[in-house]
Amino acid sequence: MGKAGGAGQKFVTWEDPVQIESYTREVQKRATELINENRKLRKVHMNVTREVVELMNIDLLKSEQVWTDKLNQIKLMVDQETKGRAADLCRPWLTHINYQLYKALEFQYRMGLESLNENLPEIQADLIFRNQKMEFRPAFEQLKLKYFSEIRKFITRPISFRGVGGGARATDIFSKMPENNAKYMHTVYVKAEELFEQVLLVENEYVEWTALSHLDIQSHIEEHFKGVEDWETNFAMLKQKRIELKKLPDSTKIDCVTINIVPFKGGIEDVFKKLTDALVETMQDSIEKDAEDVERFVKMAQDKLNSNPTSVDEIEAMHKDAMEIETNKHKYVEIFESLKKKNLMIKQIQGQGMGLTELESRWREFEARLGAFNDKIEDQKQRLREEIDKRIKSLSVELEKMYDRW
Repeated sequence: MGKAGGAGQKFVTWEDPVQIESYTREVQKRATELINENRKLRKVHMNVTREVVELMNIDLLKSEQVWTDKLNQIKLMVDQETKGRAADLCRPWLTHINYQLYKALEFQYRMGLESLNENLPEIQADLIFRNQKMEFRPAFEQLKLKYFSEIRKFITRPISFRGVGGGARATDIFSKMPENNAKYMHTVYVKAEELFEQVLLVENEYVEWTALSHLDIQSHIEEHFKGVEDWETNFAMLKQKRIELKKLPDSTKIDCVTINIVPFKGGIEDVFKKLTDALVETMQDSIEKDAEDVERFVKMAQDKLNSNPTSVDEIEAMHKDAMEIETNKHKYVEIFESLKKKNLMIKQIQGQGMGLTELESRWREFEARLGAFNDKIEDQKQRLREEIDKRIKSLSVELEKMYDRW
């Protein structure tokens, strides 16, 4: 029996018990070291395998950092065991681990592809309304670009994955993963299109709120508003719409896309403000016009009622004017009452309305004079009778004098 030694060979024979015992101890020592090393490697391998199995239960999309930390832990365990060992001897073990990692990665890769539209990093957008146009900010196409960029990042992730190393032959398997799972890609892009169809539907959901912005409010009011009830109805409508606007959600979420509705609500509030301003402005114009009409009527009526007839014809004409004023008064009473209601609404909205004290005073004076018209006519008739009687008496005296002369 022989044992190879440094520069030559050393033979151990059965006849030398000392040499046999020494050789036996050496063999046992080596065997023990080999067994211990094997147990150690087996333990490391089991630990690595357990960690790889845990990777299969970590969501690659939702917990990417946890997944990466676990992978780095595996790499550290492997590096500690392969350090100082021949690369050729380690390659089979590294290749085996890479195949297990491939299974774990592919499992989470497929799971991610199936729910990619729901679990990508959140993409935020504002729904805005400006210049009579509803749009997204960033623009819709930019949102799609960002979304597909995130998809591409996930889909191509295995291409740069290197497992635990071991050379190109041991890591090339990962670069083929996207190709091997091409059948799942179609679903990803179908779901992407469905998602953005739903995003566009958000615009349709709120488009009715923009209707008033397309109306020439000033012209509409001037053309269609006739009485105070038109302003009352629209102020009440605006109040109710503002309540409903506040109840709209501040945001809506479609899978990984979150749309902020607050800017849109602000844009619609601006539309409501413009409508309110238009209602107030046209109401003020209407109040001024009505006040001018009432003022003109009162002045005309007072001028006629203040005259002092000196003849029967003049009394008859004044009586006719008074009857006409009485007839027209009902129309201007309605105008004046409507004017006061509109002015009260302006006060409630702006805190200050048009000063109507002087007009109200003149109206009361006009009504007093109109109410006293019959008494005035009787007085004028009485004075006229007295004047006629005086003239008759005077004429009688003159006639008697003429008779006496003749």
